[in-house]
Amino acid sequence: MNEKKIKKQITKTISQVKRHYPQIELSDIPTRFLLISNSSLSCGVTLDDLENIFNQFDSDYSLYIYPVGRSYSFLACSCTNNAITILKTLQGKVPDELLKLGKPFNPFFITYVNCVPDEEKKENMLFPKGLKMIDDYINNEIASNIIKKIENDVIKNGEILKNRTVLHYGYKFNYDNNFALQQTTPIPNEFYDIIKRLEVDNLLENSEIPDQITVNIYEESQGIPFHIDTHSAFGKQIISLSLLSDVVMQFKDCANPAVIRNVLLKENSLIIMEDESRYKFKHGILNRKFDINPLTNRVMKRNKRISITFRKVQNTRCQCKFIEYCDWDRNGEMAIPKENKNGKILESSYVQEVYENIAEHFDETRHSQWKAVSKFLDSIPPYSVLFDLGCGNGKYLIRKDKLIKIGSDLCFNLCQIAYNKGCNVLQADILNLPFKPESADAVISIAVIHHLSTKSRRLEALKQIRKILKVGGRGCITVWAMNQKESQYEIMRSNKEDEEPLVDNNMLRVHSGKQFIQQDMLVPWQKDKEGEKQFLRYYHMFVDGELEEIINSVDGLKVHECILEQGNWIITFEKIF
Repeated sequence: MNEKKIKKQITKTISQVKRHYPQIELSDIPTRFLLISNSSLSCGVTLDDLENIFNQFDSDYSLYIYPVGRSYSFLACSCTNNAITILKTLQGKVPDELLKLGKPFNPFFITYVNCVPDEEKKENMLFPKGLKMIDDYINNEIASNIIKKIENDVIKNGEILKNRTVLHYGYKFNYDNNFALQQTTPIPNEFYDIIKRLEVDNLLENSEIPDQITVNIYEESQGIPFHIDTHSAFGKQIISLSLLSDVVMQFKDCANPAVIRNVLLKENSLIIMEDESRYKFKHGILNRKFDINPLTNRVMKRNKRISITFRKVQNTRCQCKFIEYCDWDRNGEMAIPKENKNGKILESSYVQEVYENIAEHFDETRHSQWKAVSKFLDSIPPYSVLFDLGCGNGKYLIRKDKLIKIGSDLCFNLCQIAYNKGCNVLQADILNLPFKPESADAVISIAVIHHLSTKSRRLEALKQIRKILKVGGRGCITVWAMNQKESQYEIMRSNKEDEEPLVDNNMLRVHSGKQFIQQDMLVPWQKDKEGEKQFLRYYHMFVDGELEEIINSVDGLKVHECILEQGNWIITFEKIF
């Protein structure tokens, strides 16, 4: 590859680097520090690939890489001569180790730099709320004694799982139901010494003395699937001691798995999970040989590792404040409503109150109009009276046409936003509309009916619409569909994991995956990228034919057309008498 193109690519990369690390400078003379573009995880290059590439040139290098968003990495070689060899061998080329994979990769562009990035002091930013970390909680001598005890016991009582070997004390953990109720080998003195120290250090919640211990033994490439320790199975704290090796544990927000906290667990360190880190975040360790240190972005090789988890077995149902994520319905509070009374209470908390809180952000993000809805509005004769029920921020009211439009919404703050845009709007409940009977030539209700939590409440909304429509008047309703395949919503959530199948389909669940797993769910609304400001909205997802059946059950209403547009059912109908 010619020098001009290489120089151009290096200039482009260094300008990107400068935005994050202004102290990094190109070096005119060889140094042991290299900046390598097209060598990151974002470029499809794995940590194993990089090890295979650079091990042949240097046996004692340090690699600095970024999980997402950057196309470059840094290499600190053990000496300048090794850096010179790497640059001469790989400059402008796709390494042979990548060519063998048969996939398209961009060539490496390499340059000498004056240094590598400094360690970033950002520990607290990485932690979910309620996670405590204590480095070097035990010394190597204590760790060695514990390890010897574990190695002896695992021969007799160890259980080999798919990704690790486990050992239980006090109570045996049941991996079928995620509880620990069966007594097993008593807790040995080596572990009681740790428990006593936790007491002395005032680290135990309300003197919640751990009585169940699970030991996990991981080989260098093994991890543990993402999970939350069952709320009702254990107490308020999950305490874990790490031995033999550093590792990165990931915490994923149950409401939005794209919110990930990478936490470095150092050898001999102790973590205590409470609050959100205990009840709202899943935690897990990926199966891989290497980790990226979240503090330095330096690649770390894993060794064999042992974790010791201390828990208090709980014999009563969980009473945590994270009721939407809990494992029981709180005496019906989180059950899918069967009666209108419970439905009204649910909608007050998870619909009306939420929209009052998110109205401003909702207005900032909701501008586009459904094609089928616009087509319906275009078909209405000029100077017809149109009611927009659940008008939100007024996006259909401000549409340029010759219709006489009046909007209503139960959310006061959204009404205020629509009013400030010059719309005719009033606060009203779709289940108790204030309009005169047979006063509307047309009605639209966009993304409203799916917020009603019982079938009878959804039916009543349609009866209210029939009441205000003139004979011959038409309506258009949109609701979320159960099937979101090939919709923009599915594309938007493509980075989410598939959700686990449910045990109790009568409970409301927080939606976190790509597809809905039941018809009634709480769907997160996130006001910030960090996931700190979250709200949960209730939705009933409609299956094929469900809304048509409700409309046709109302005397005088007749469905004209039902289409599926971007994961939404859009239905037009007419009042025939």
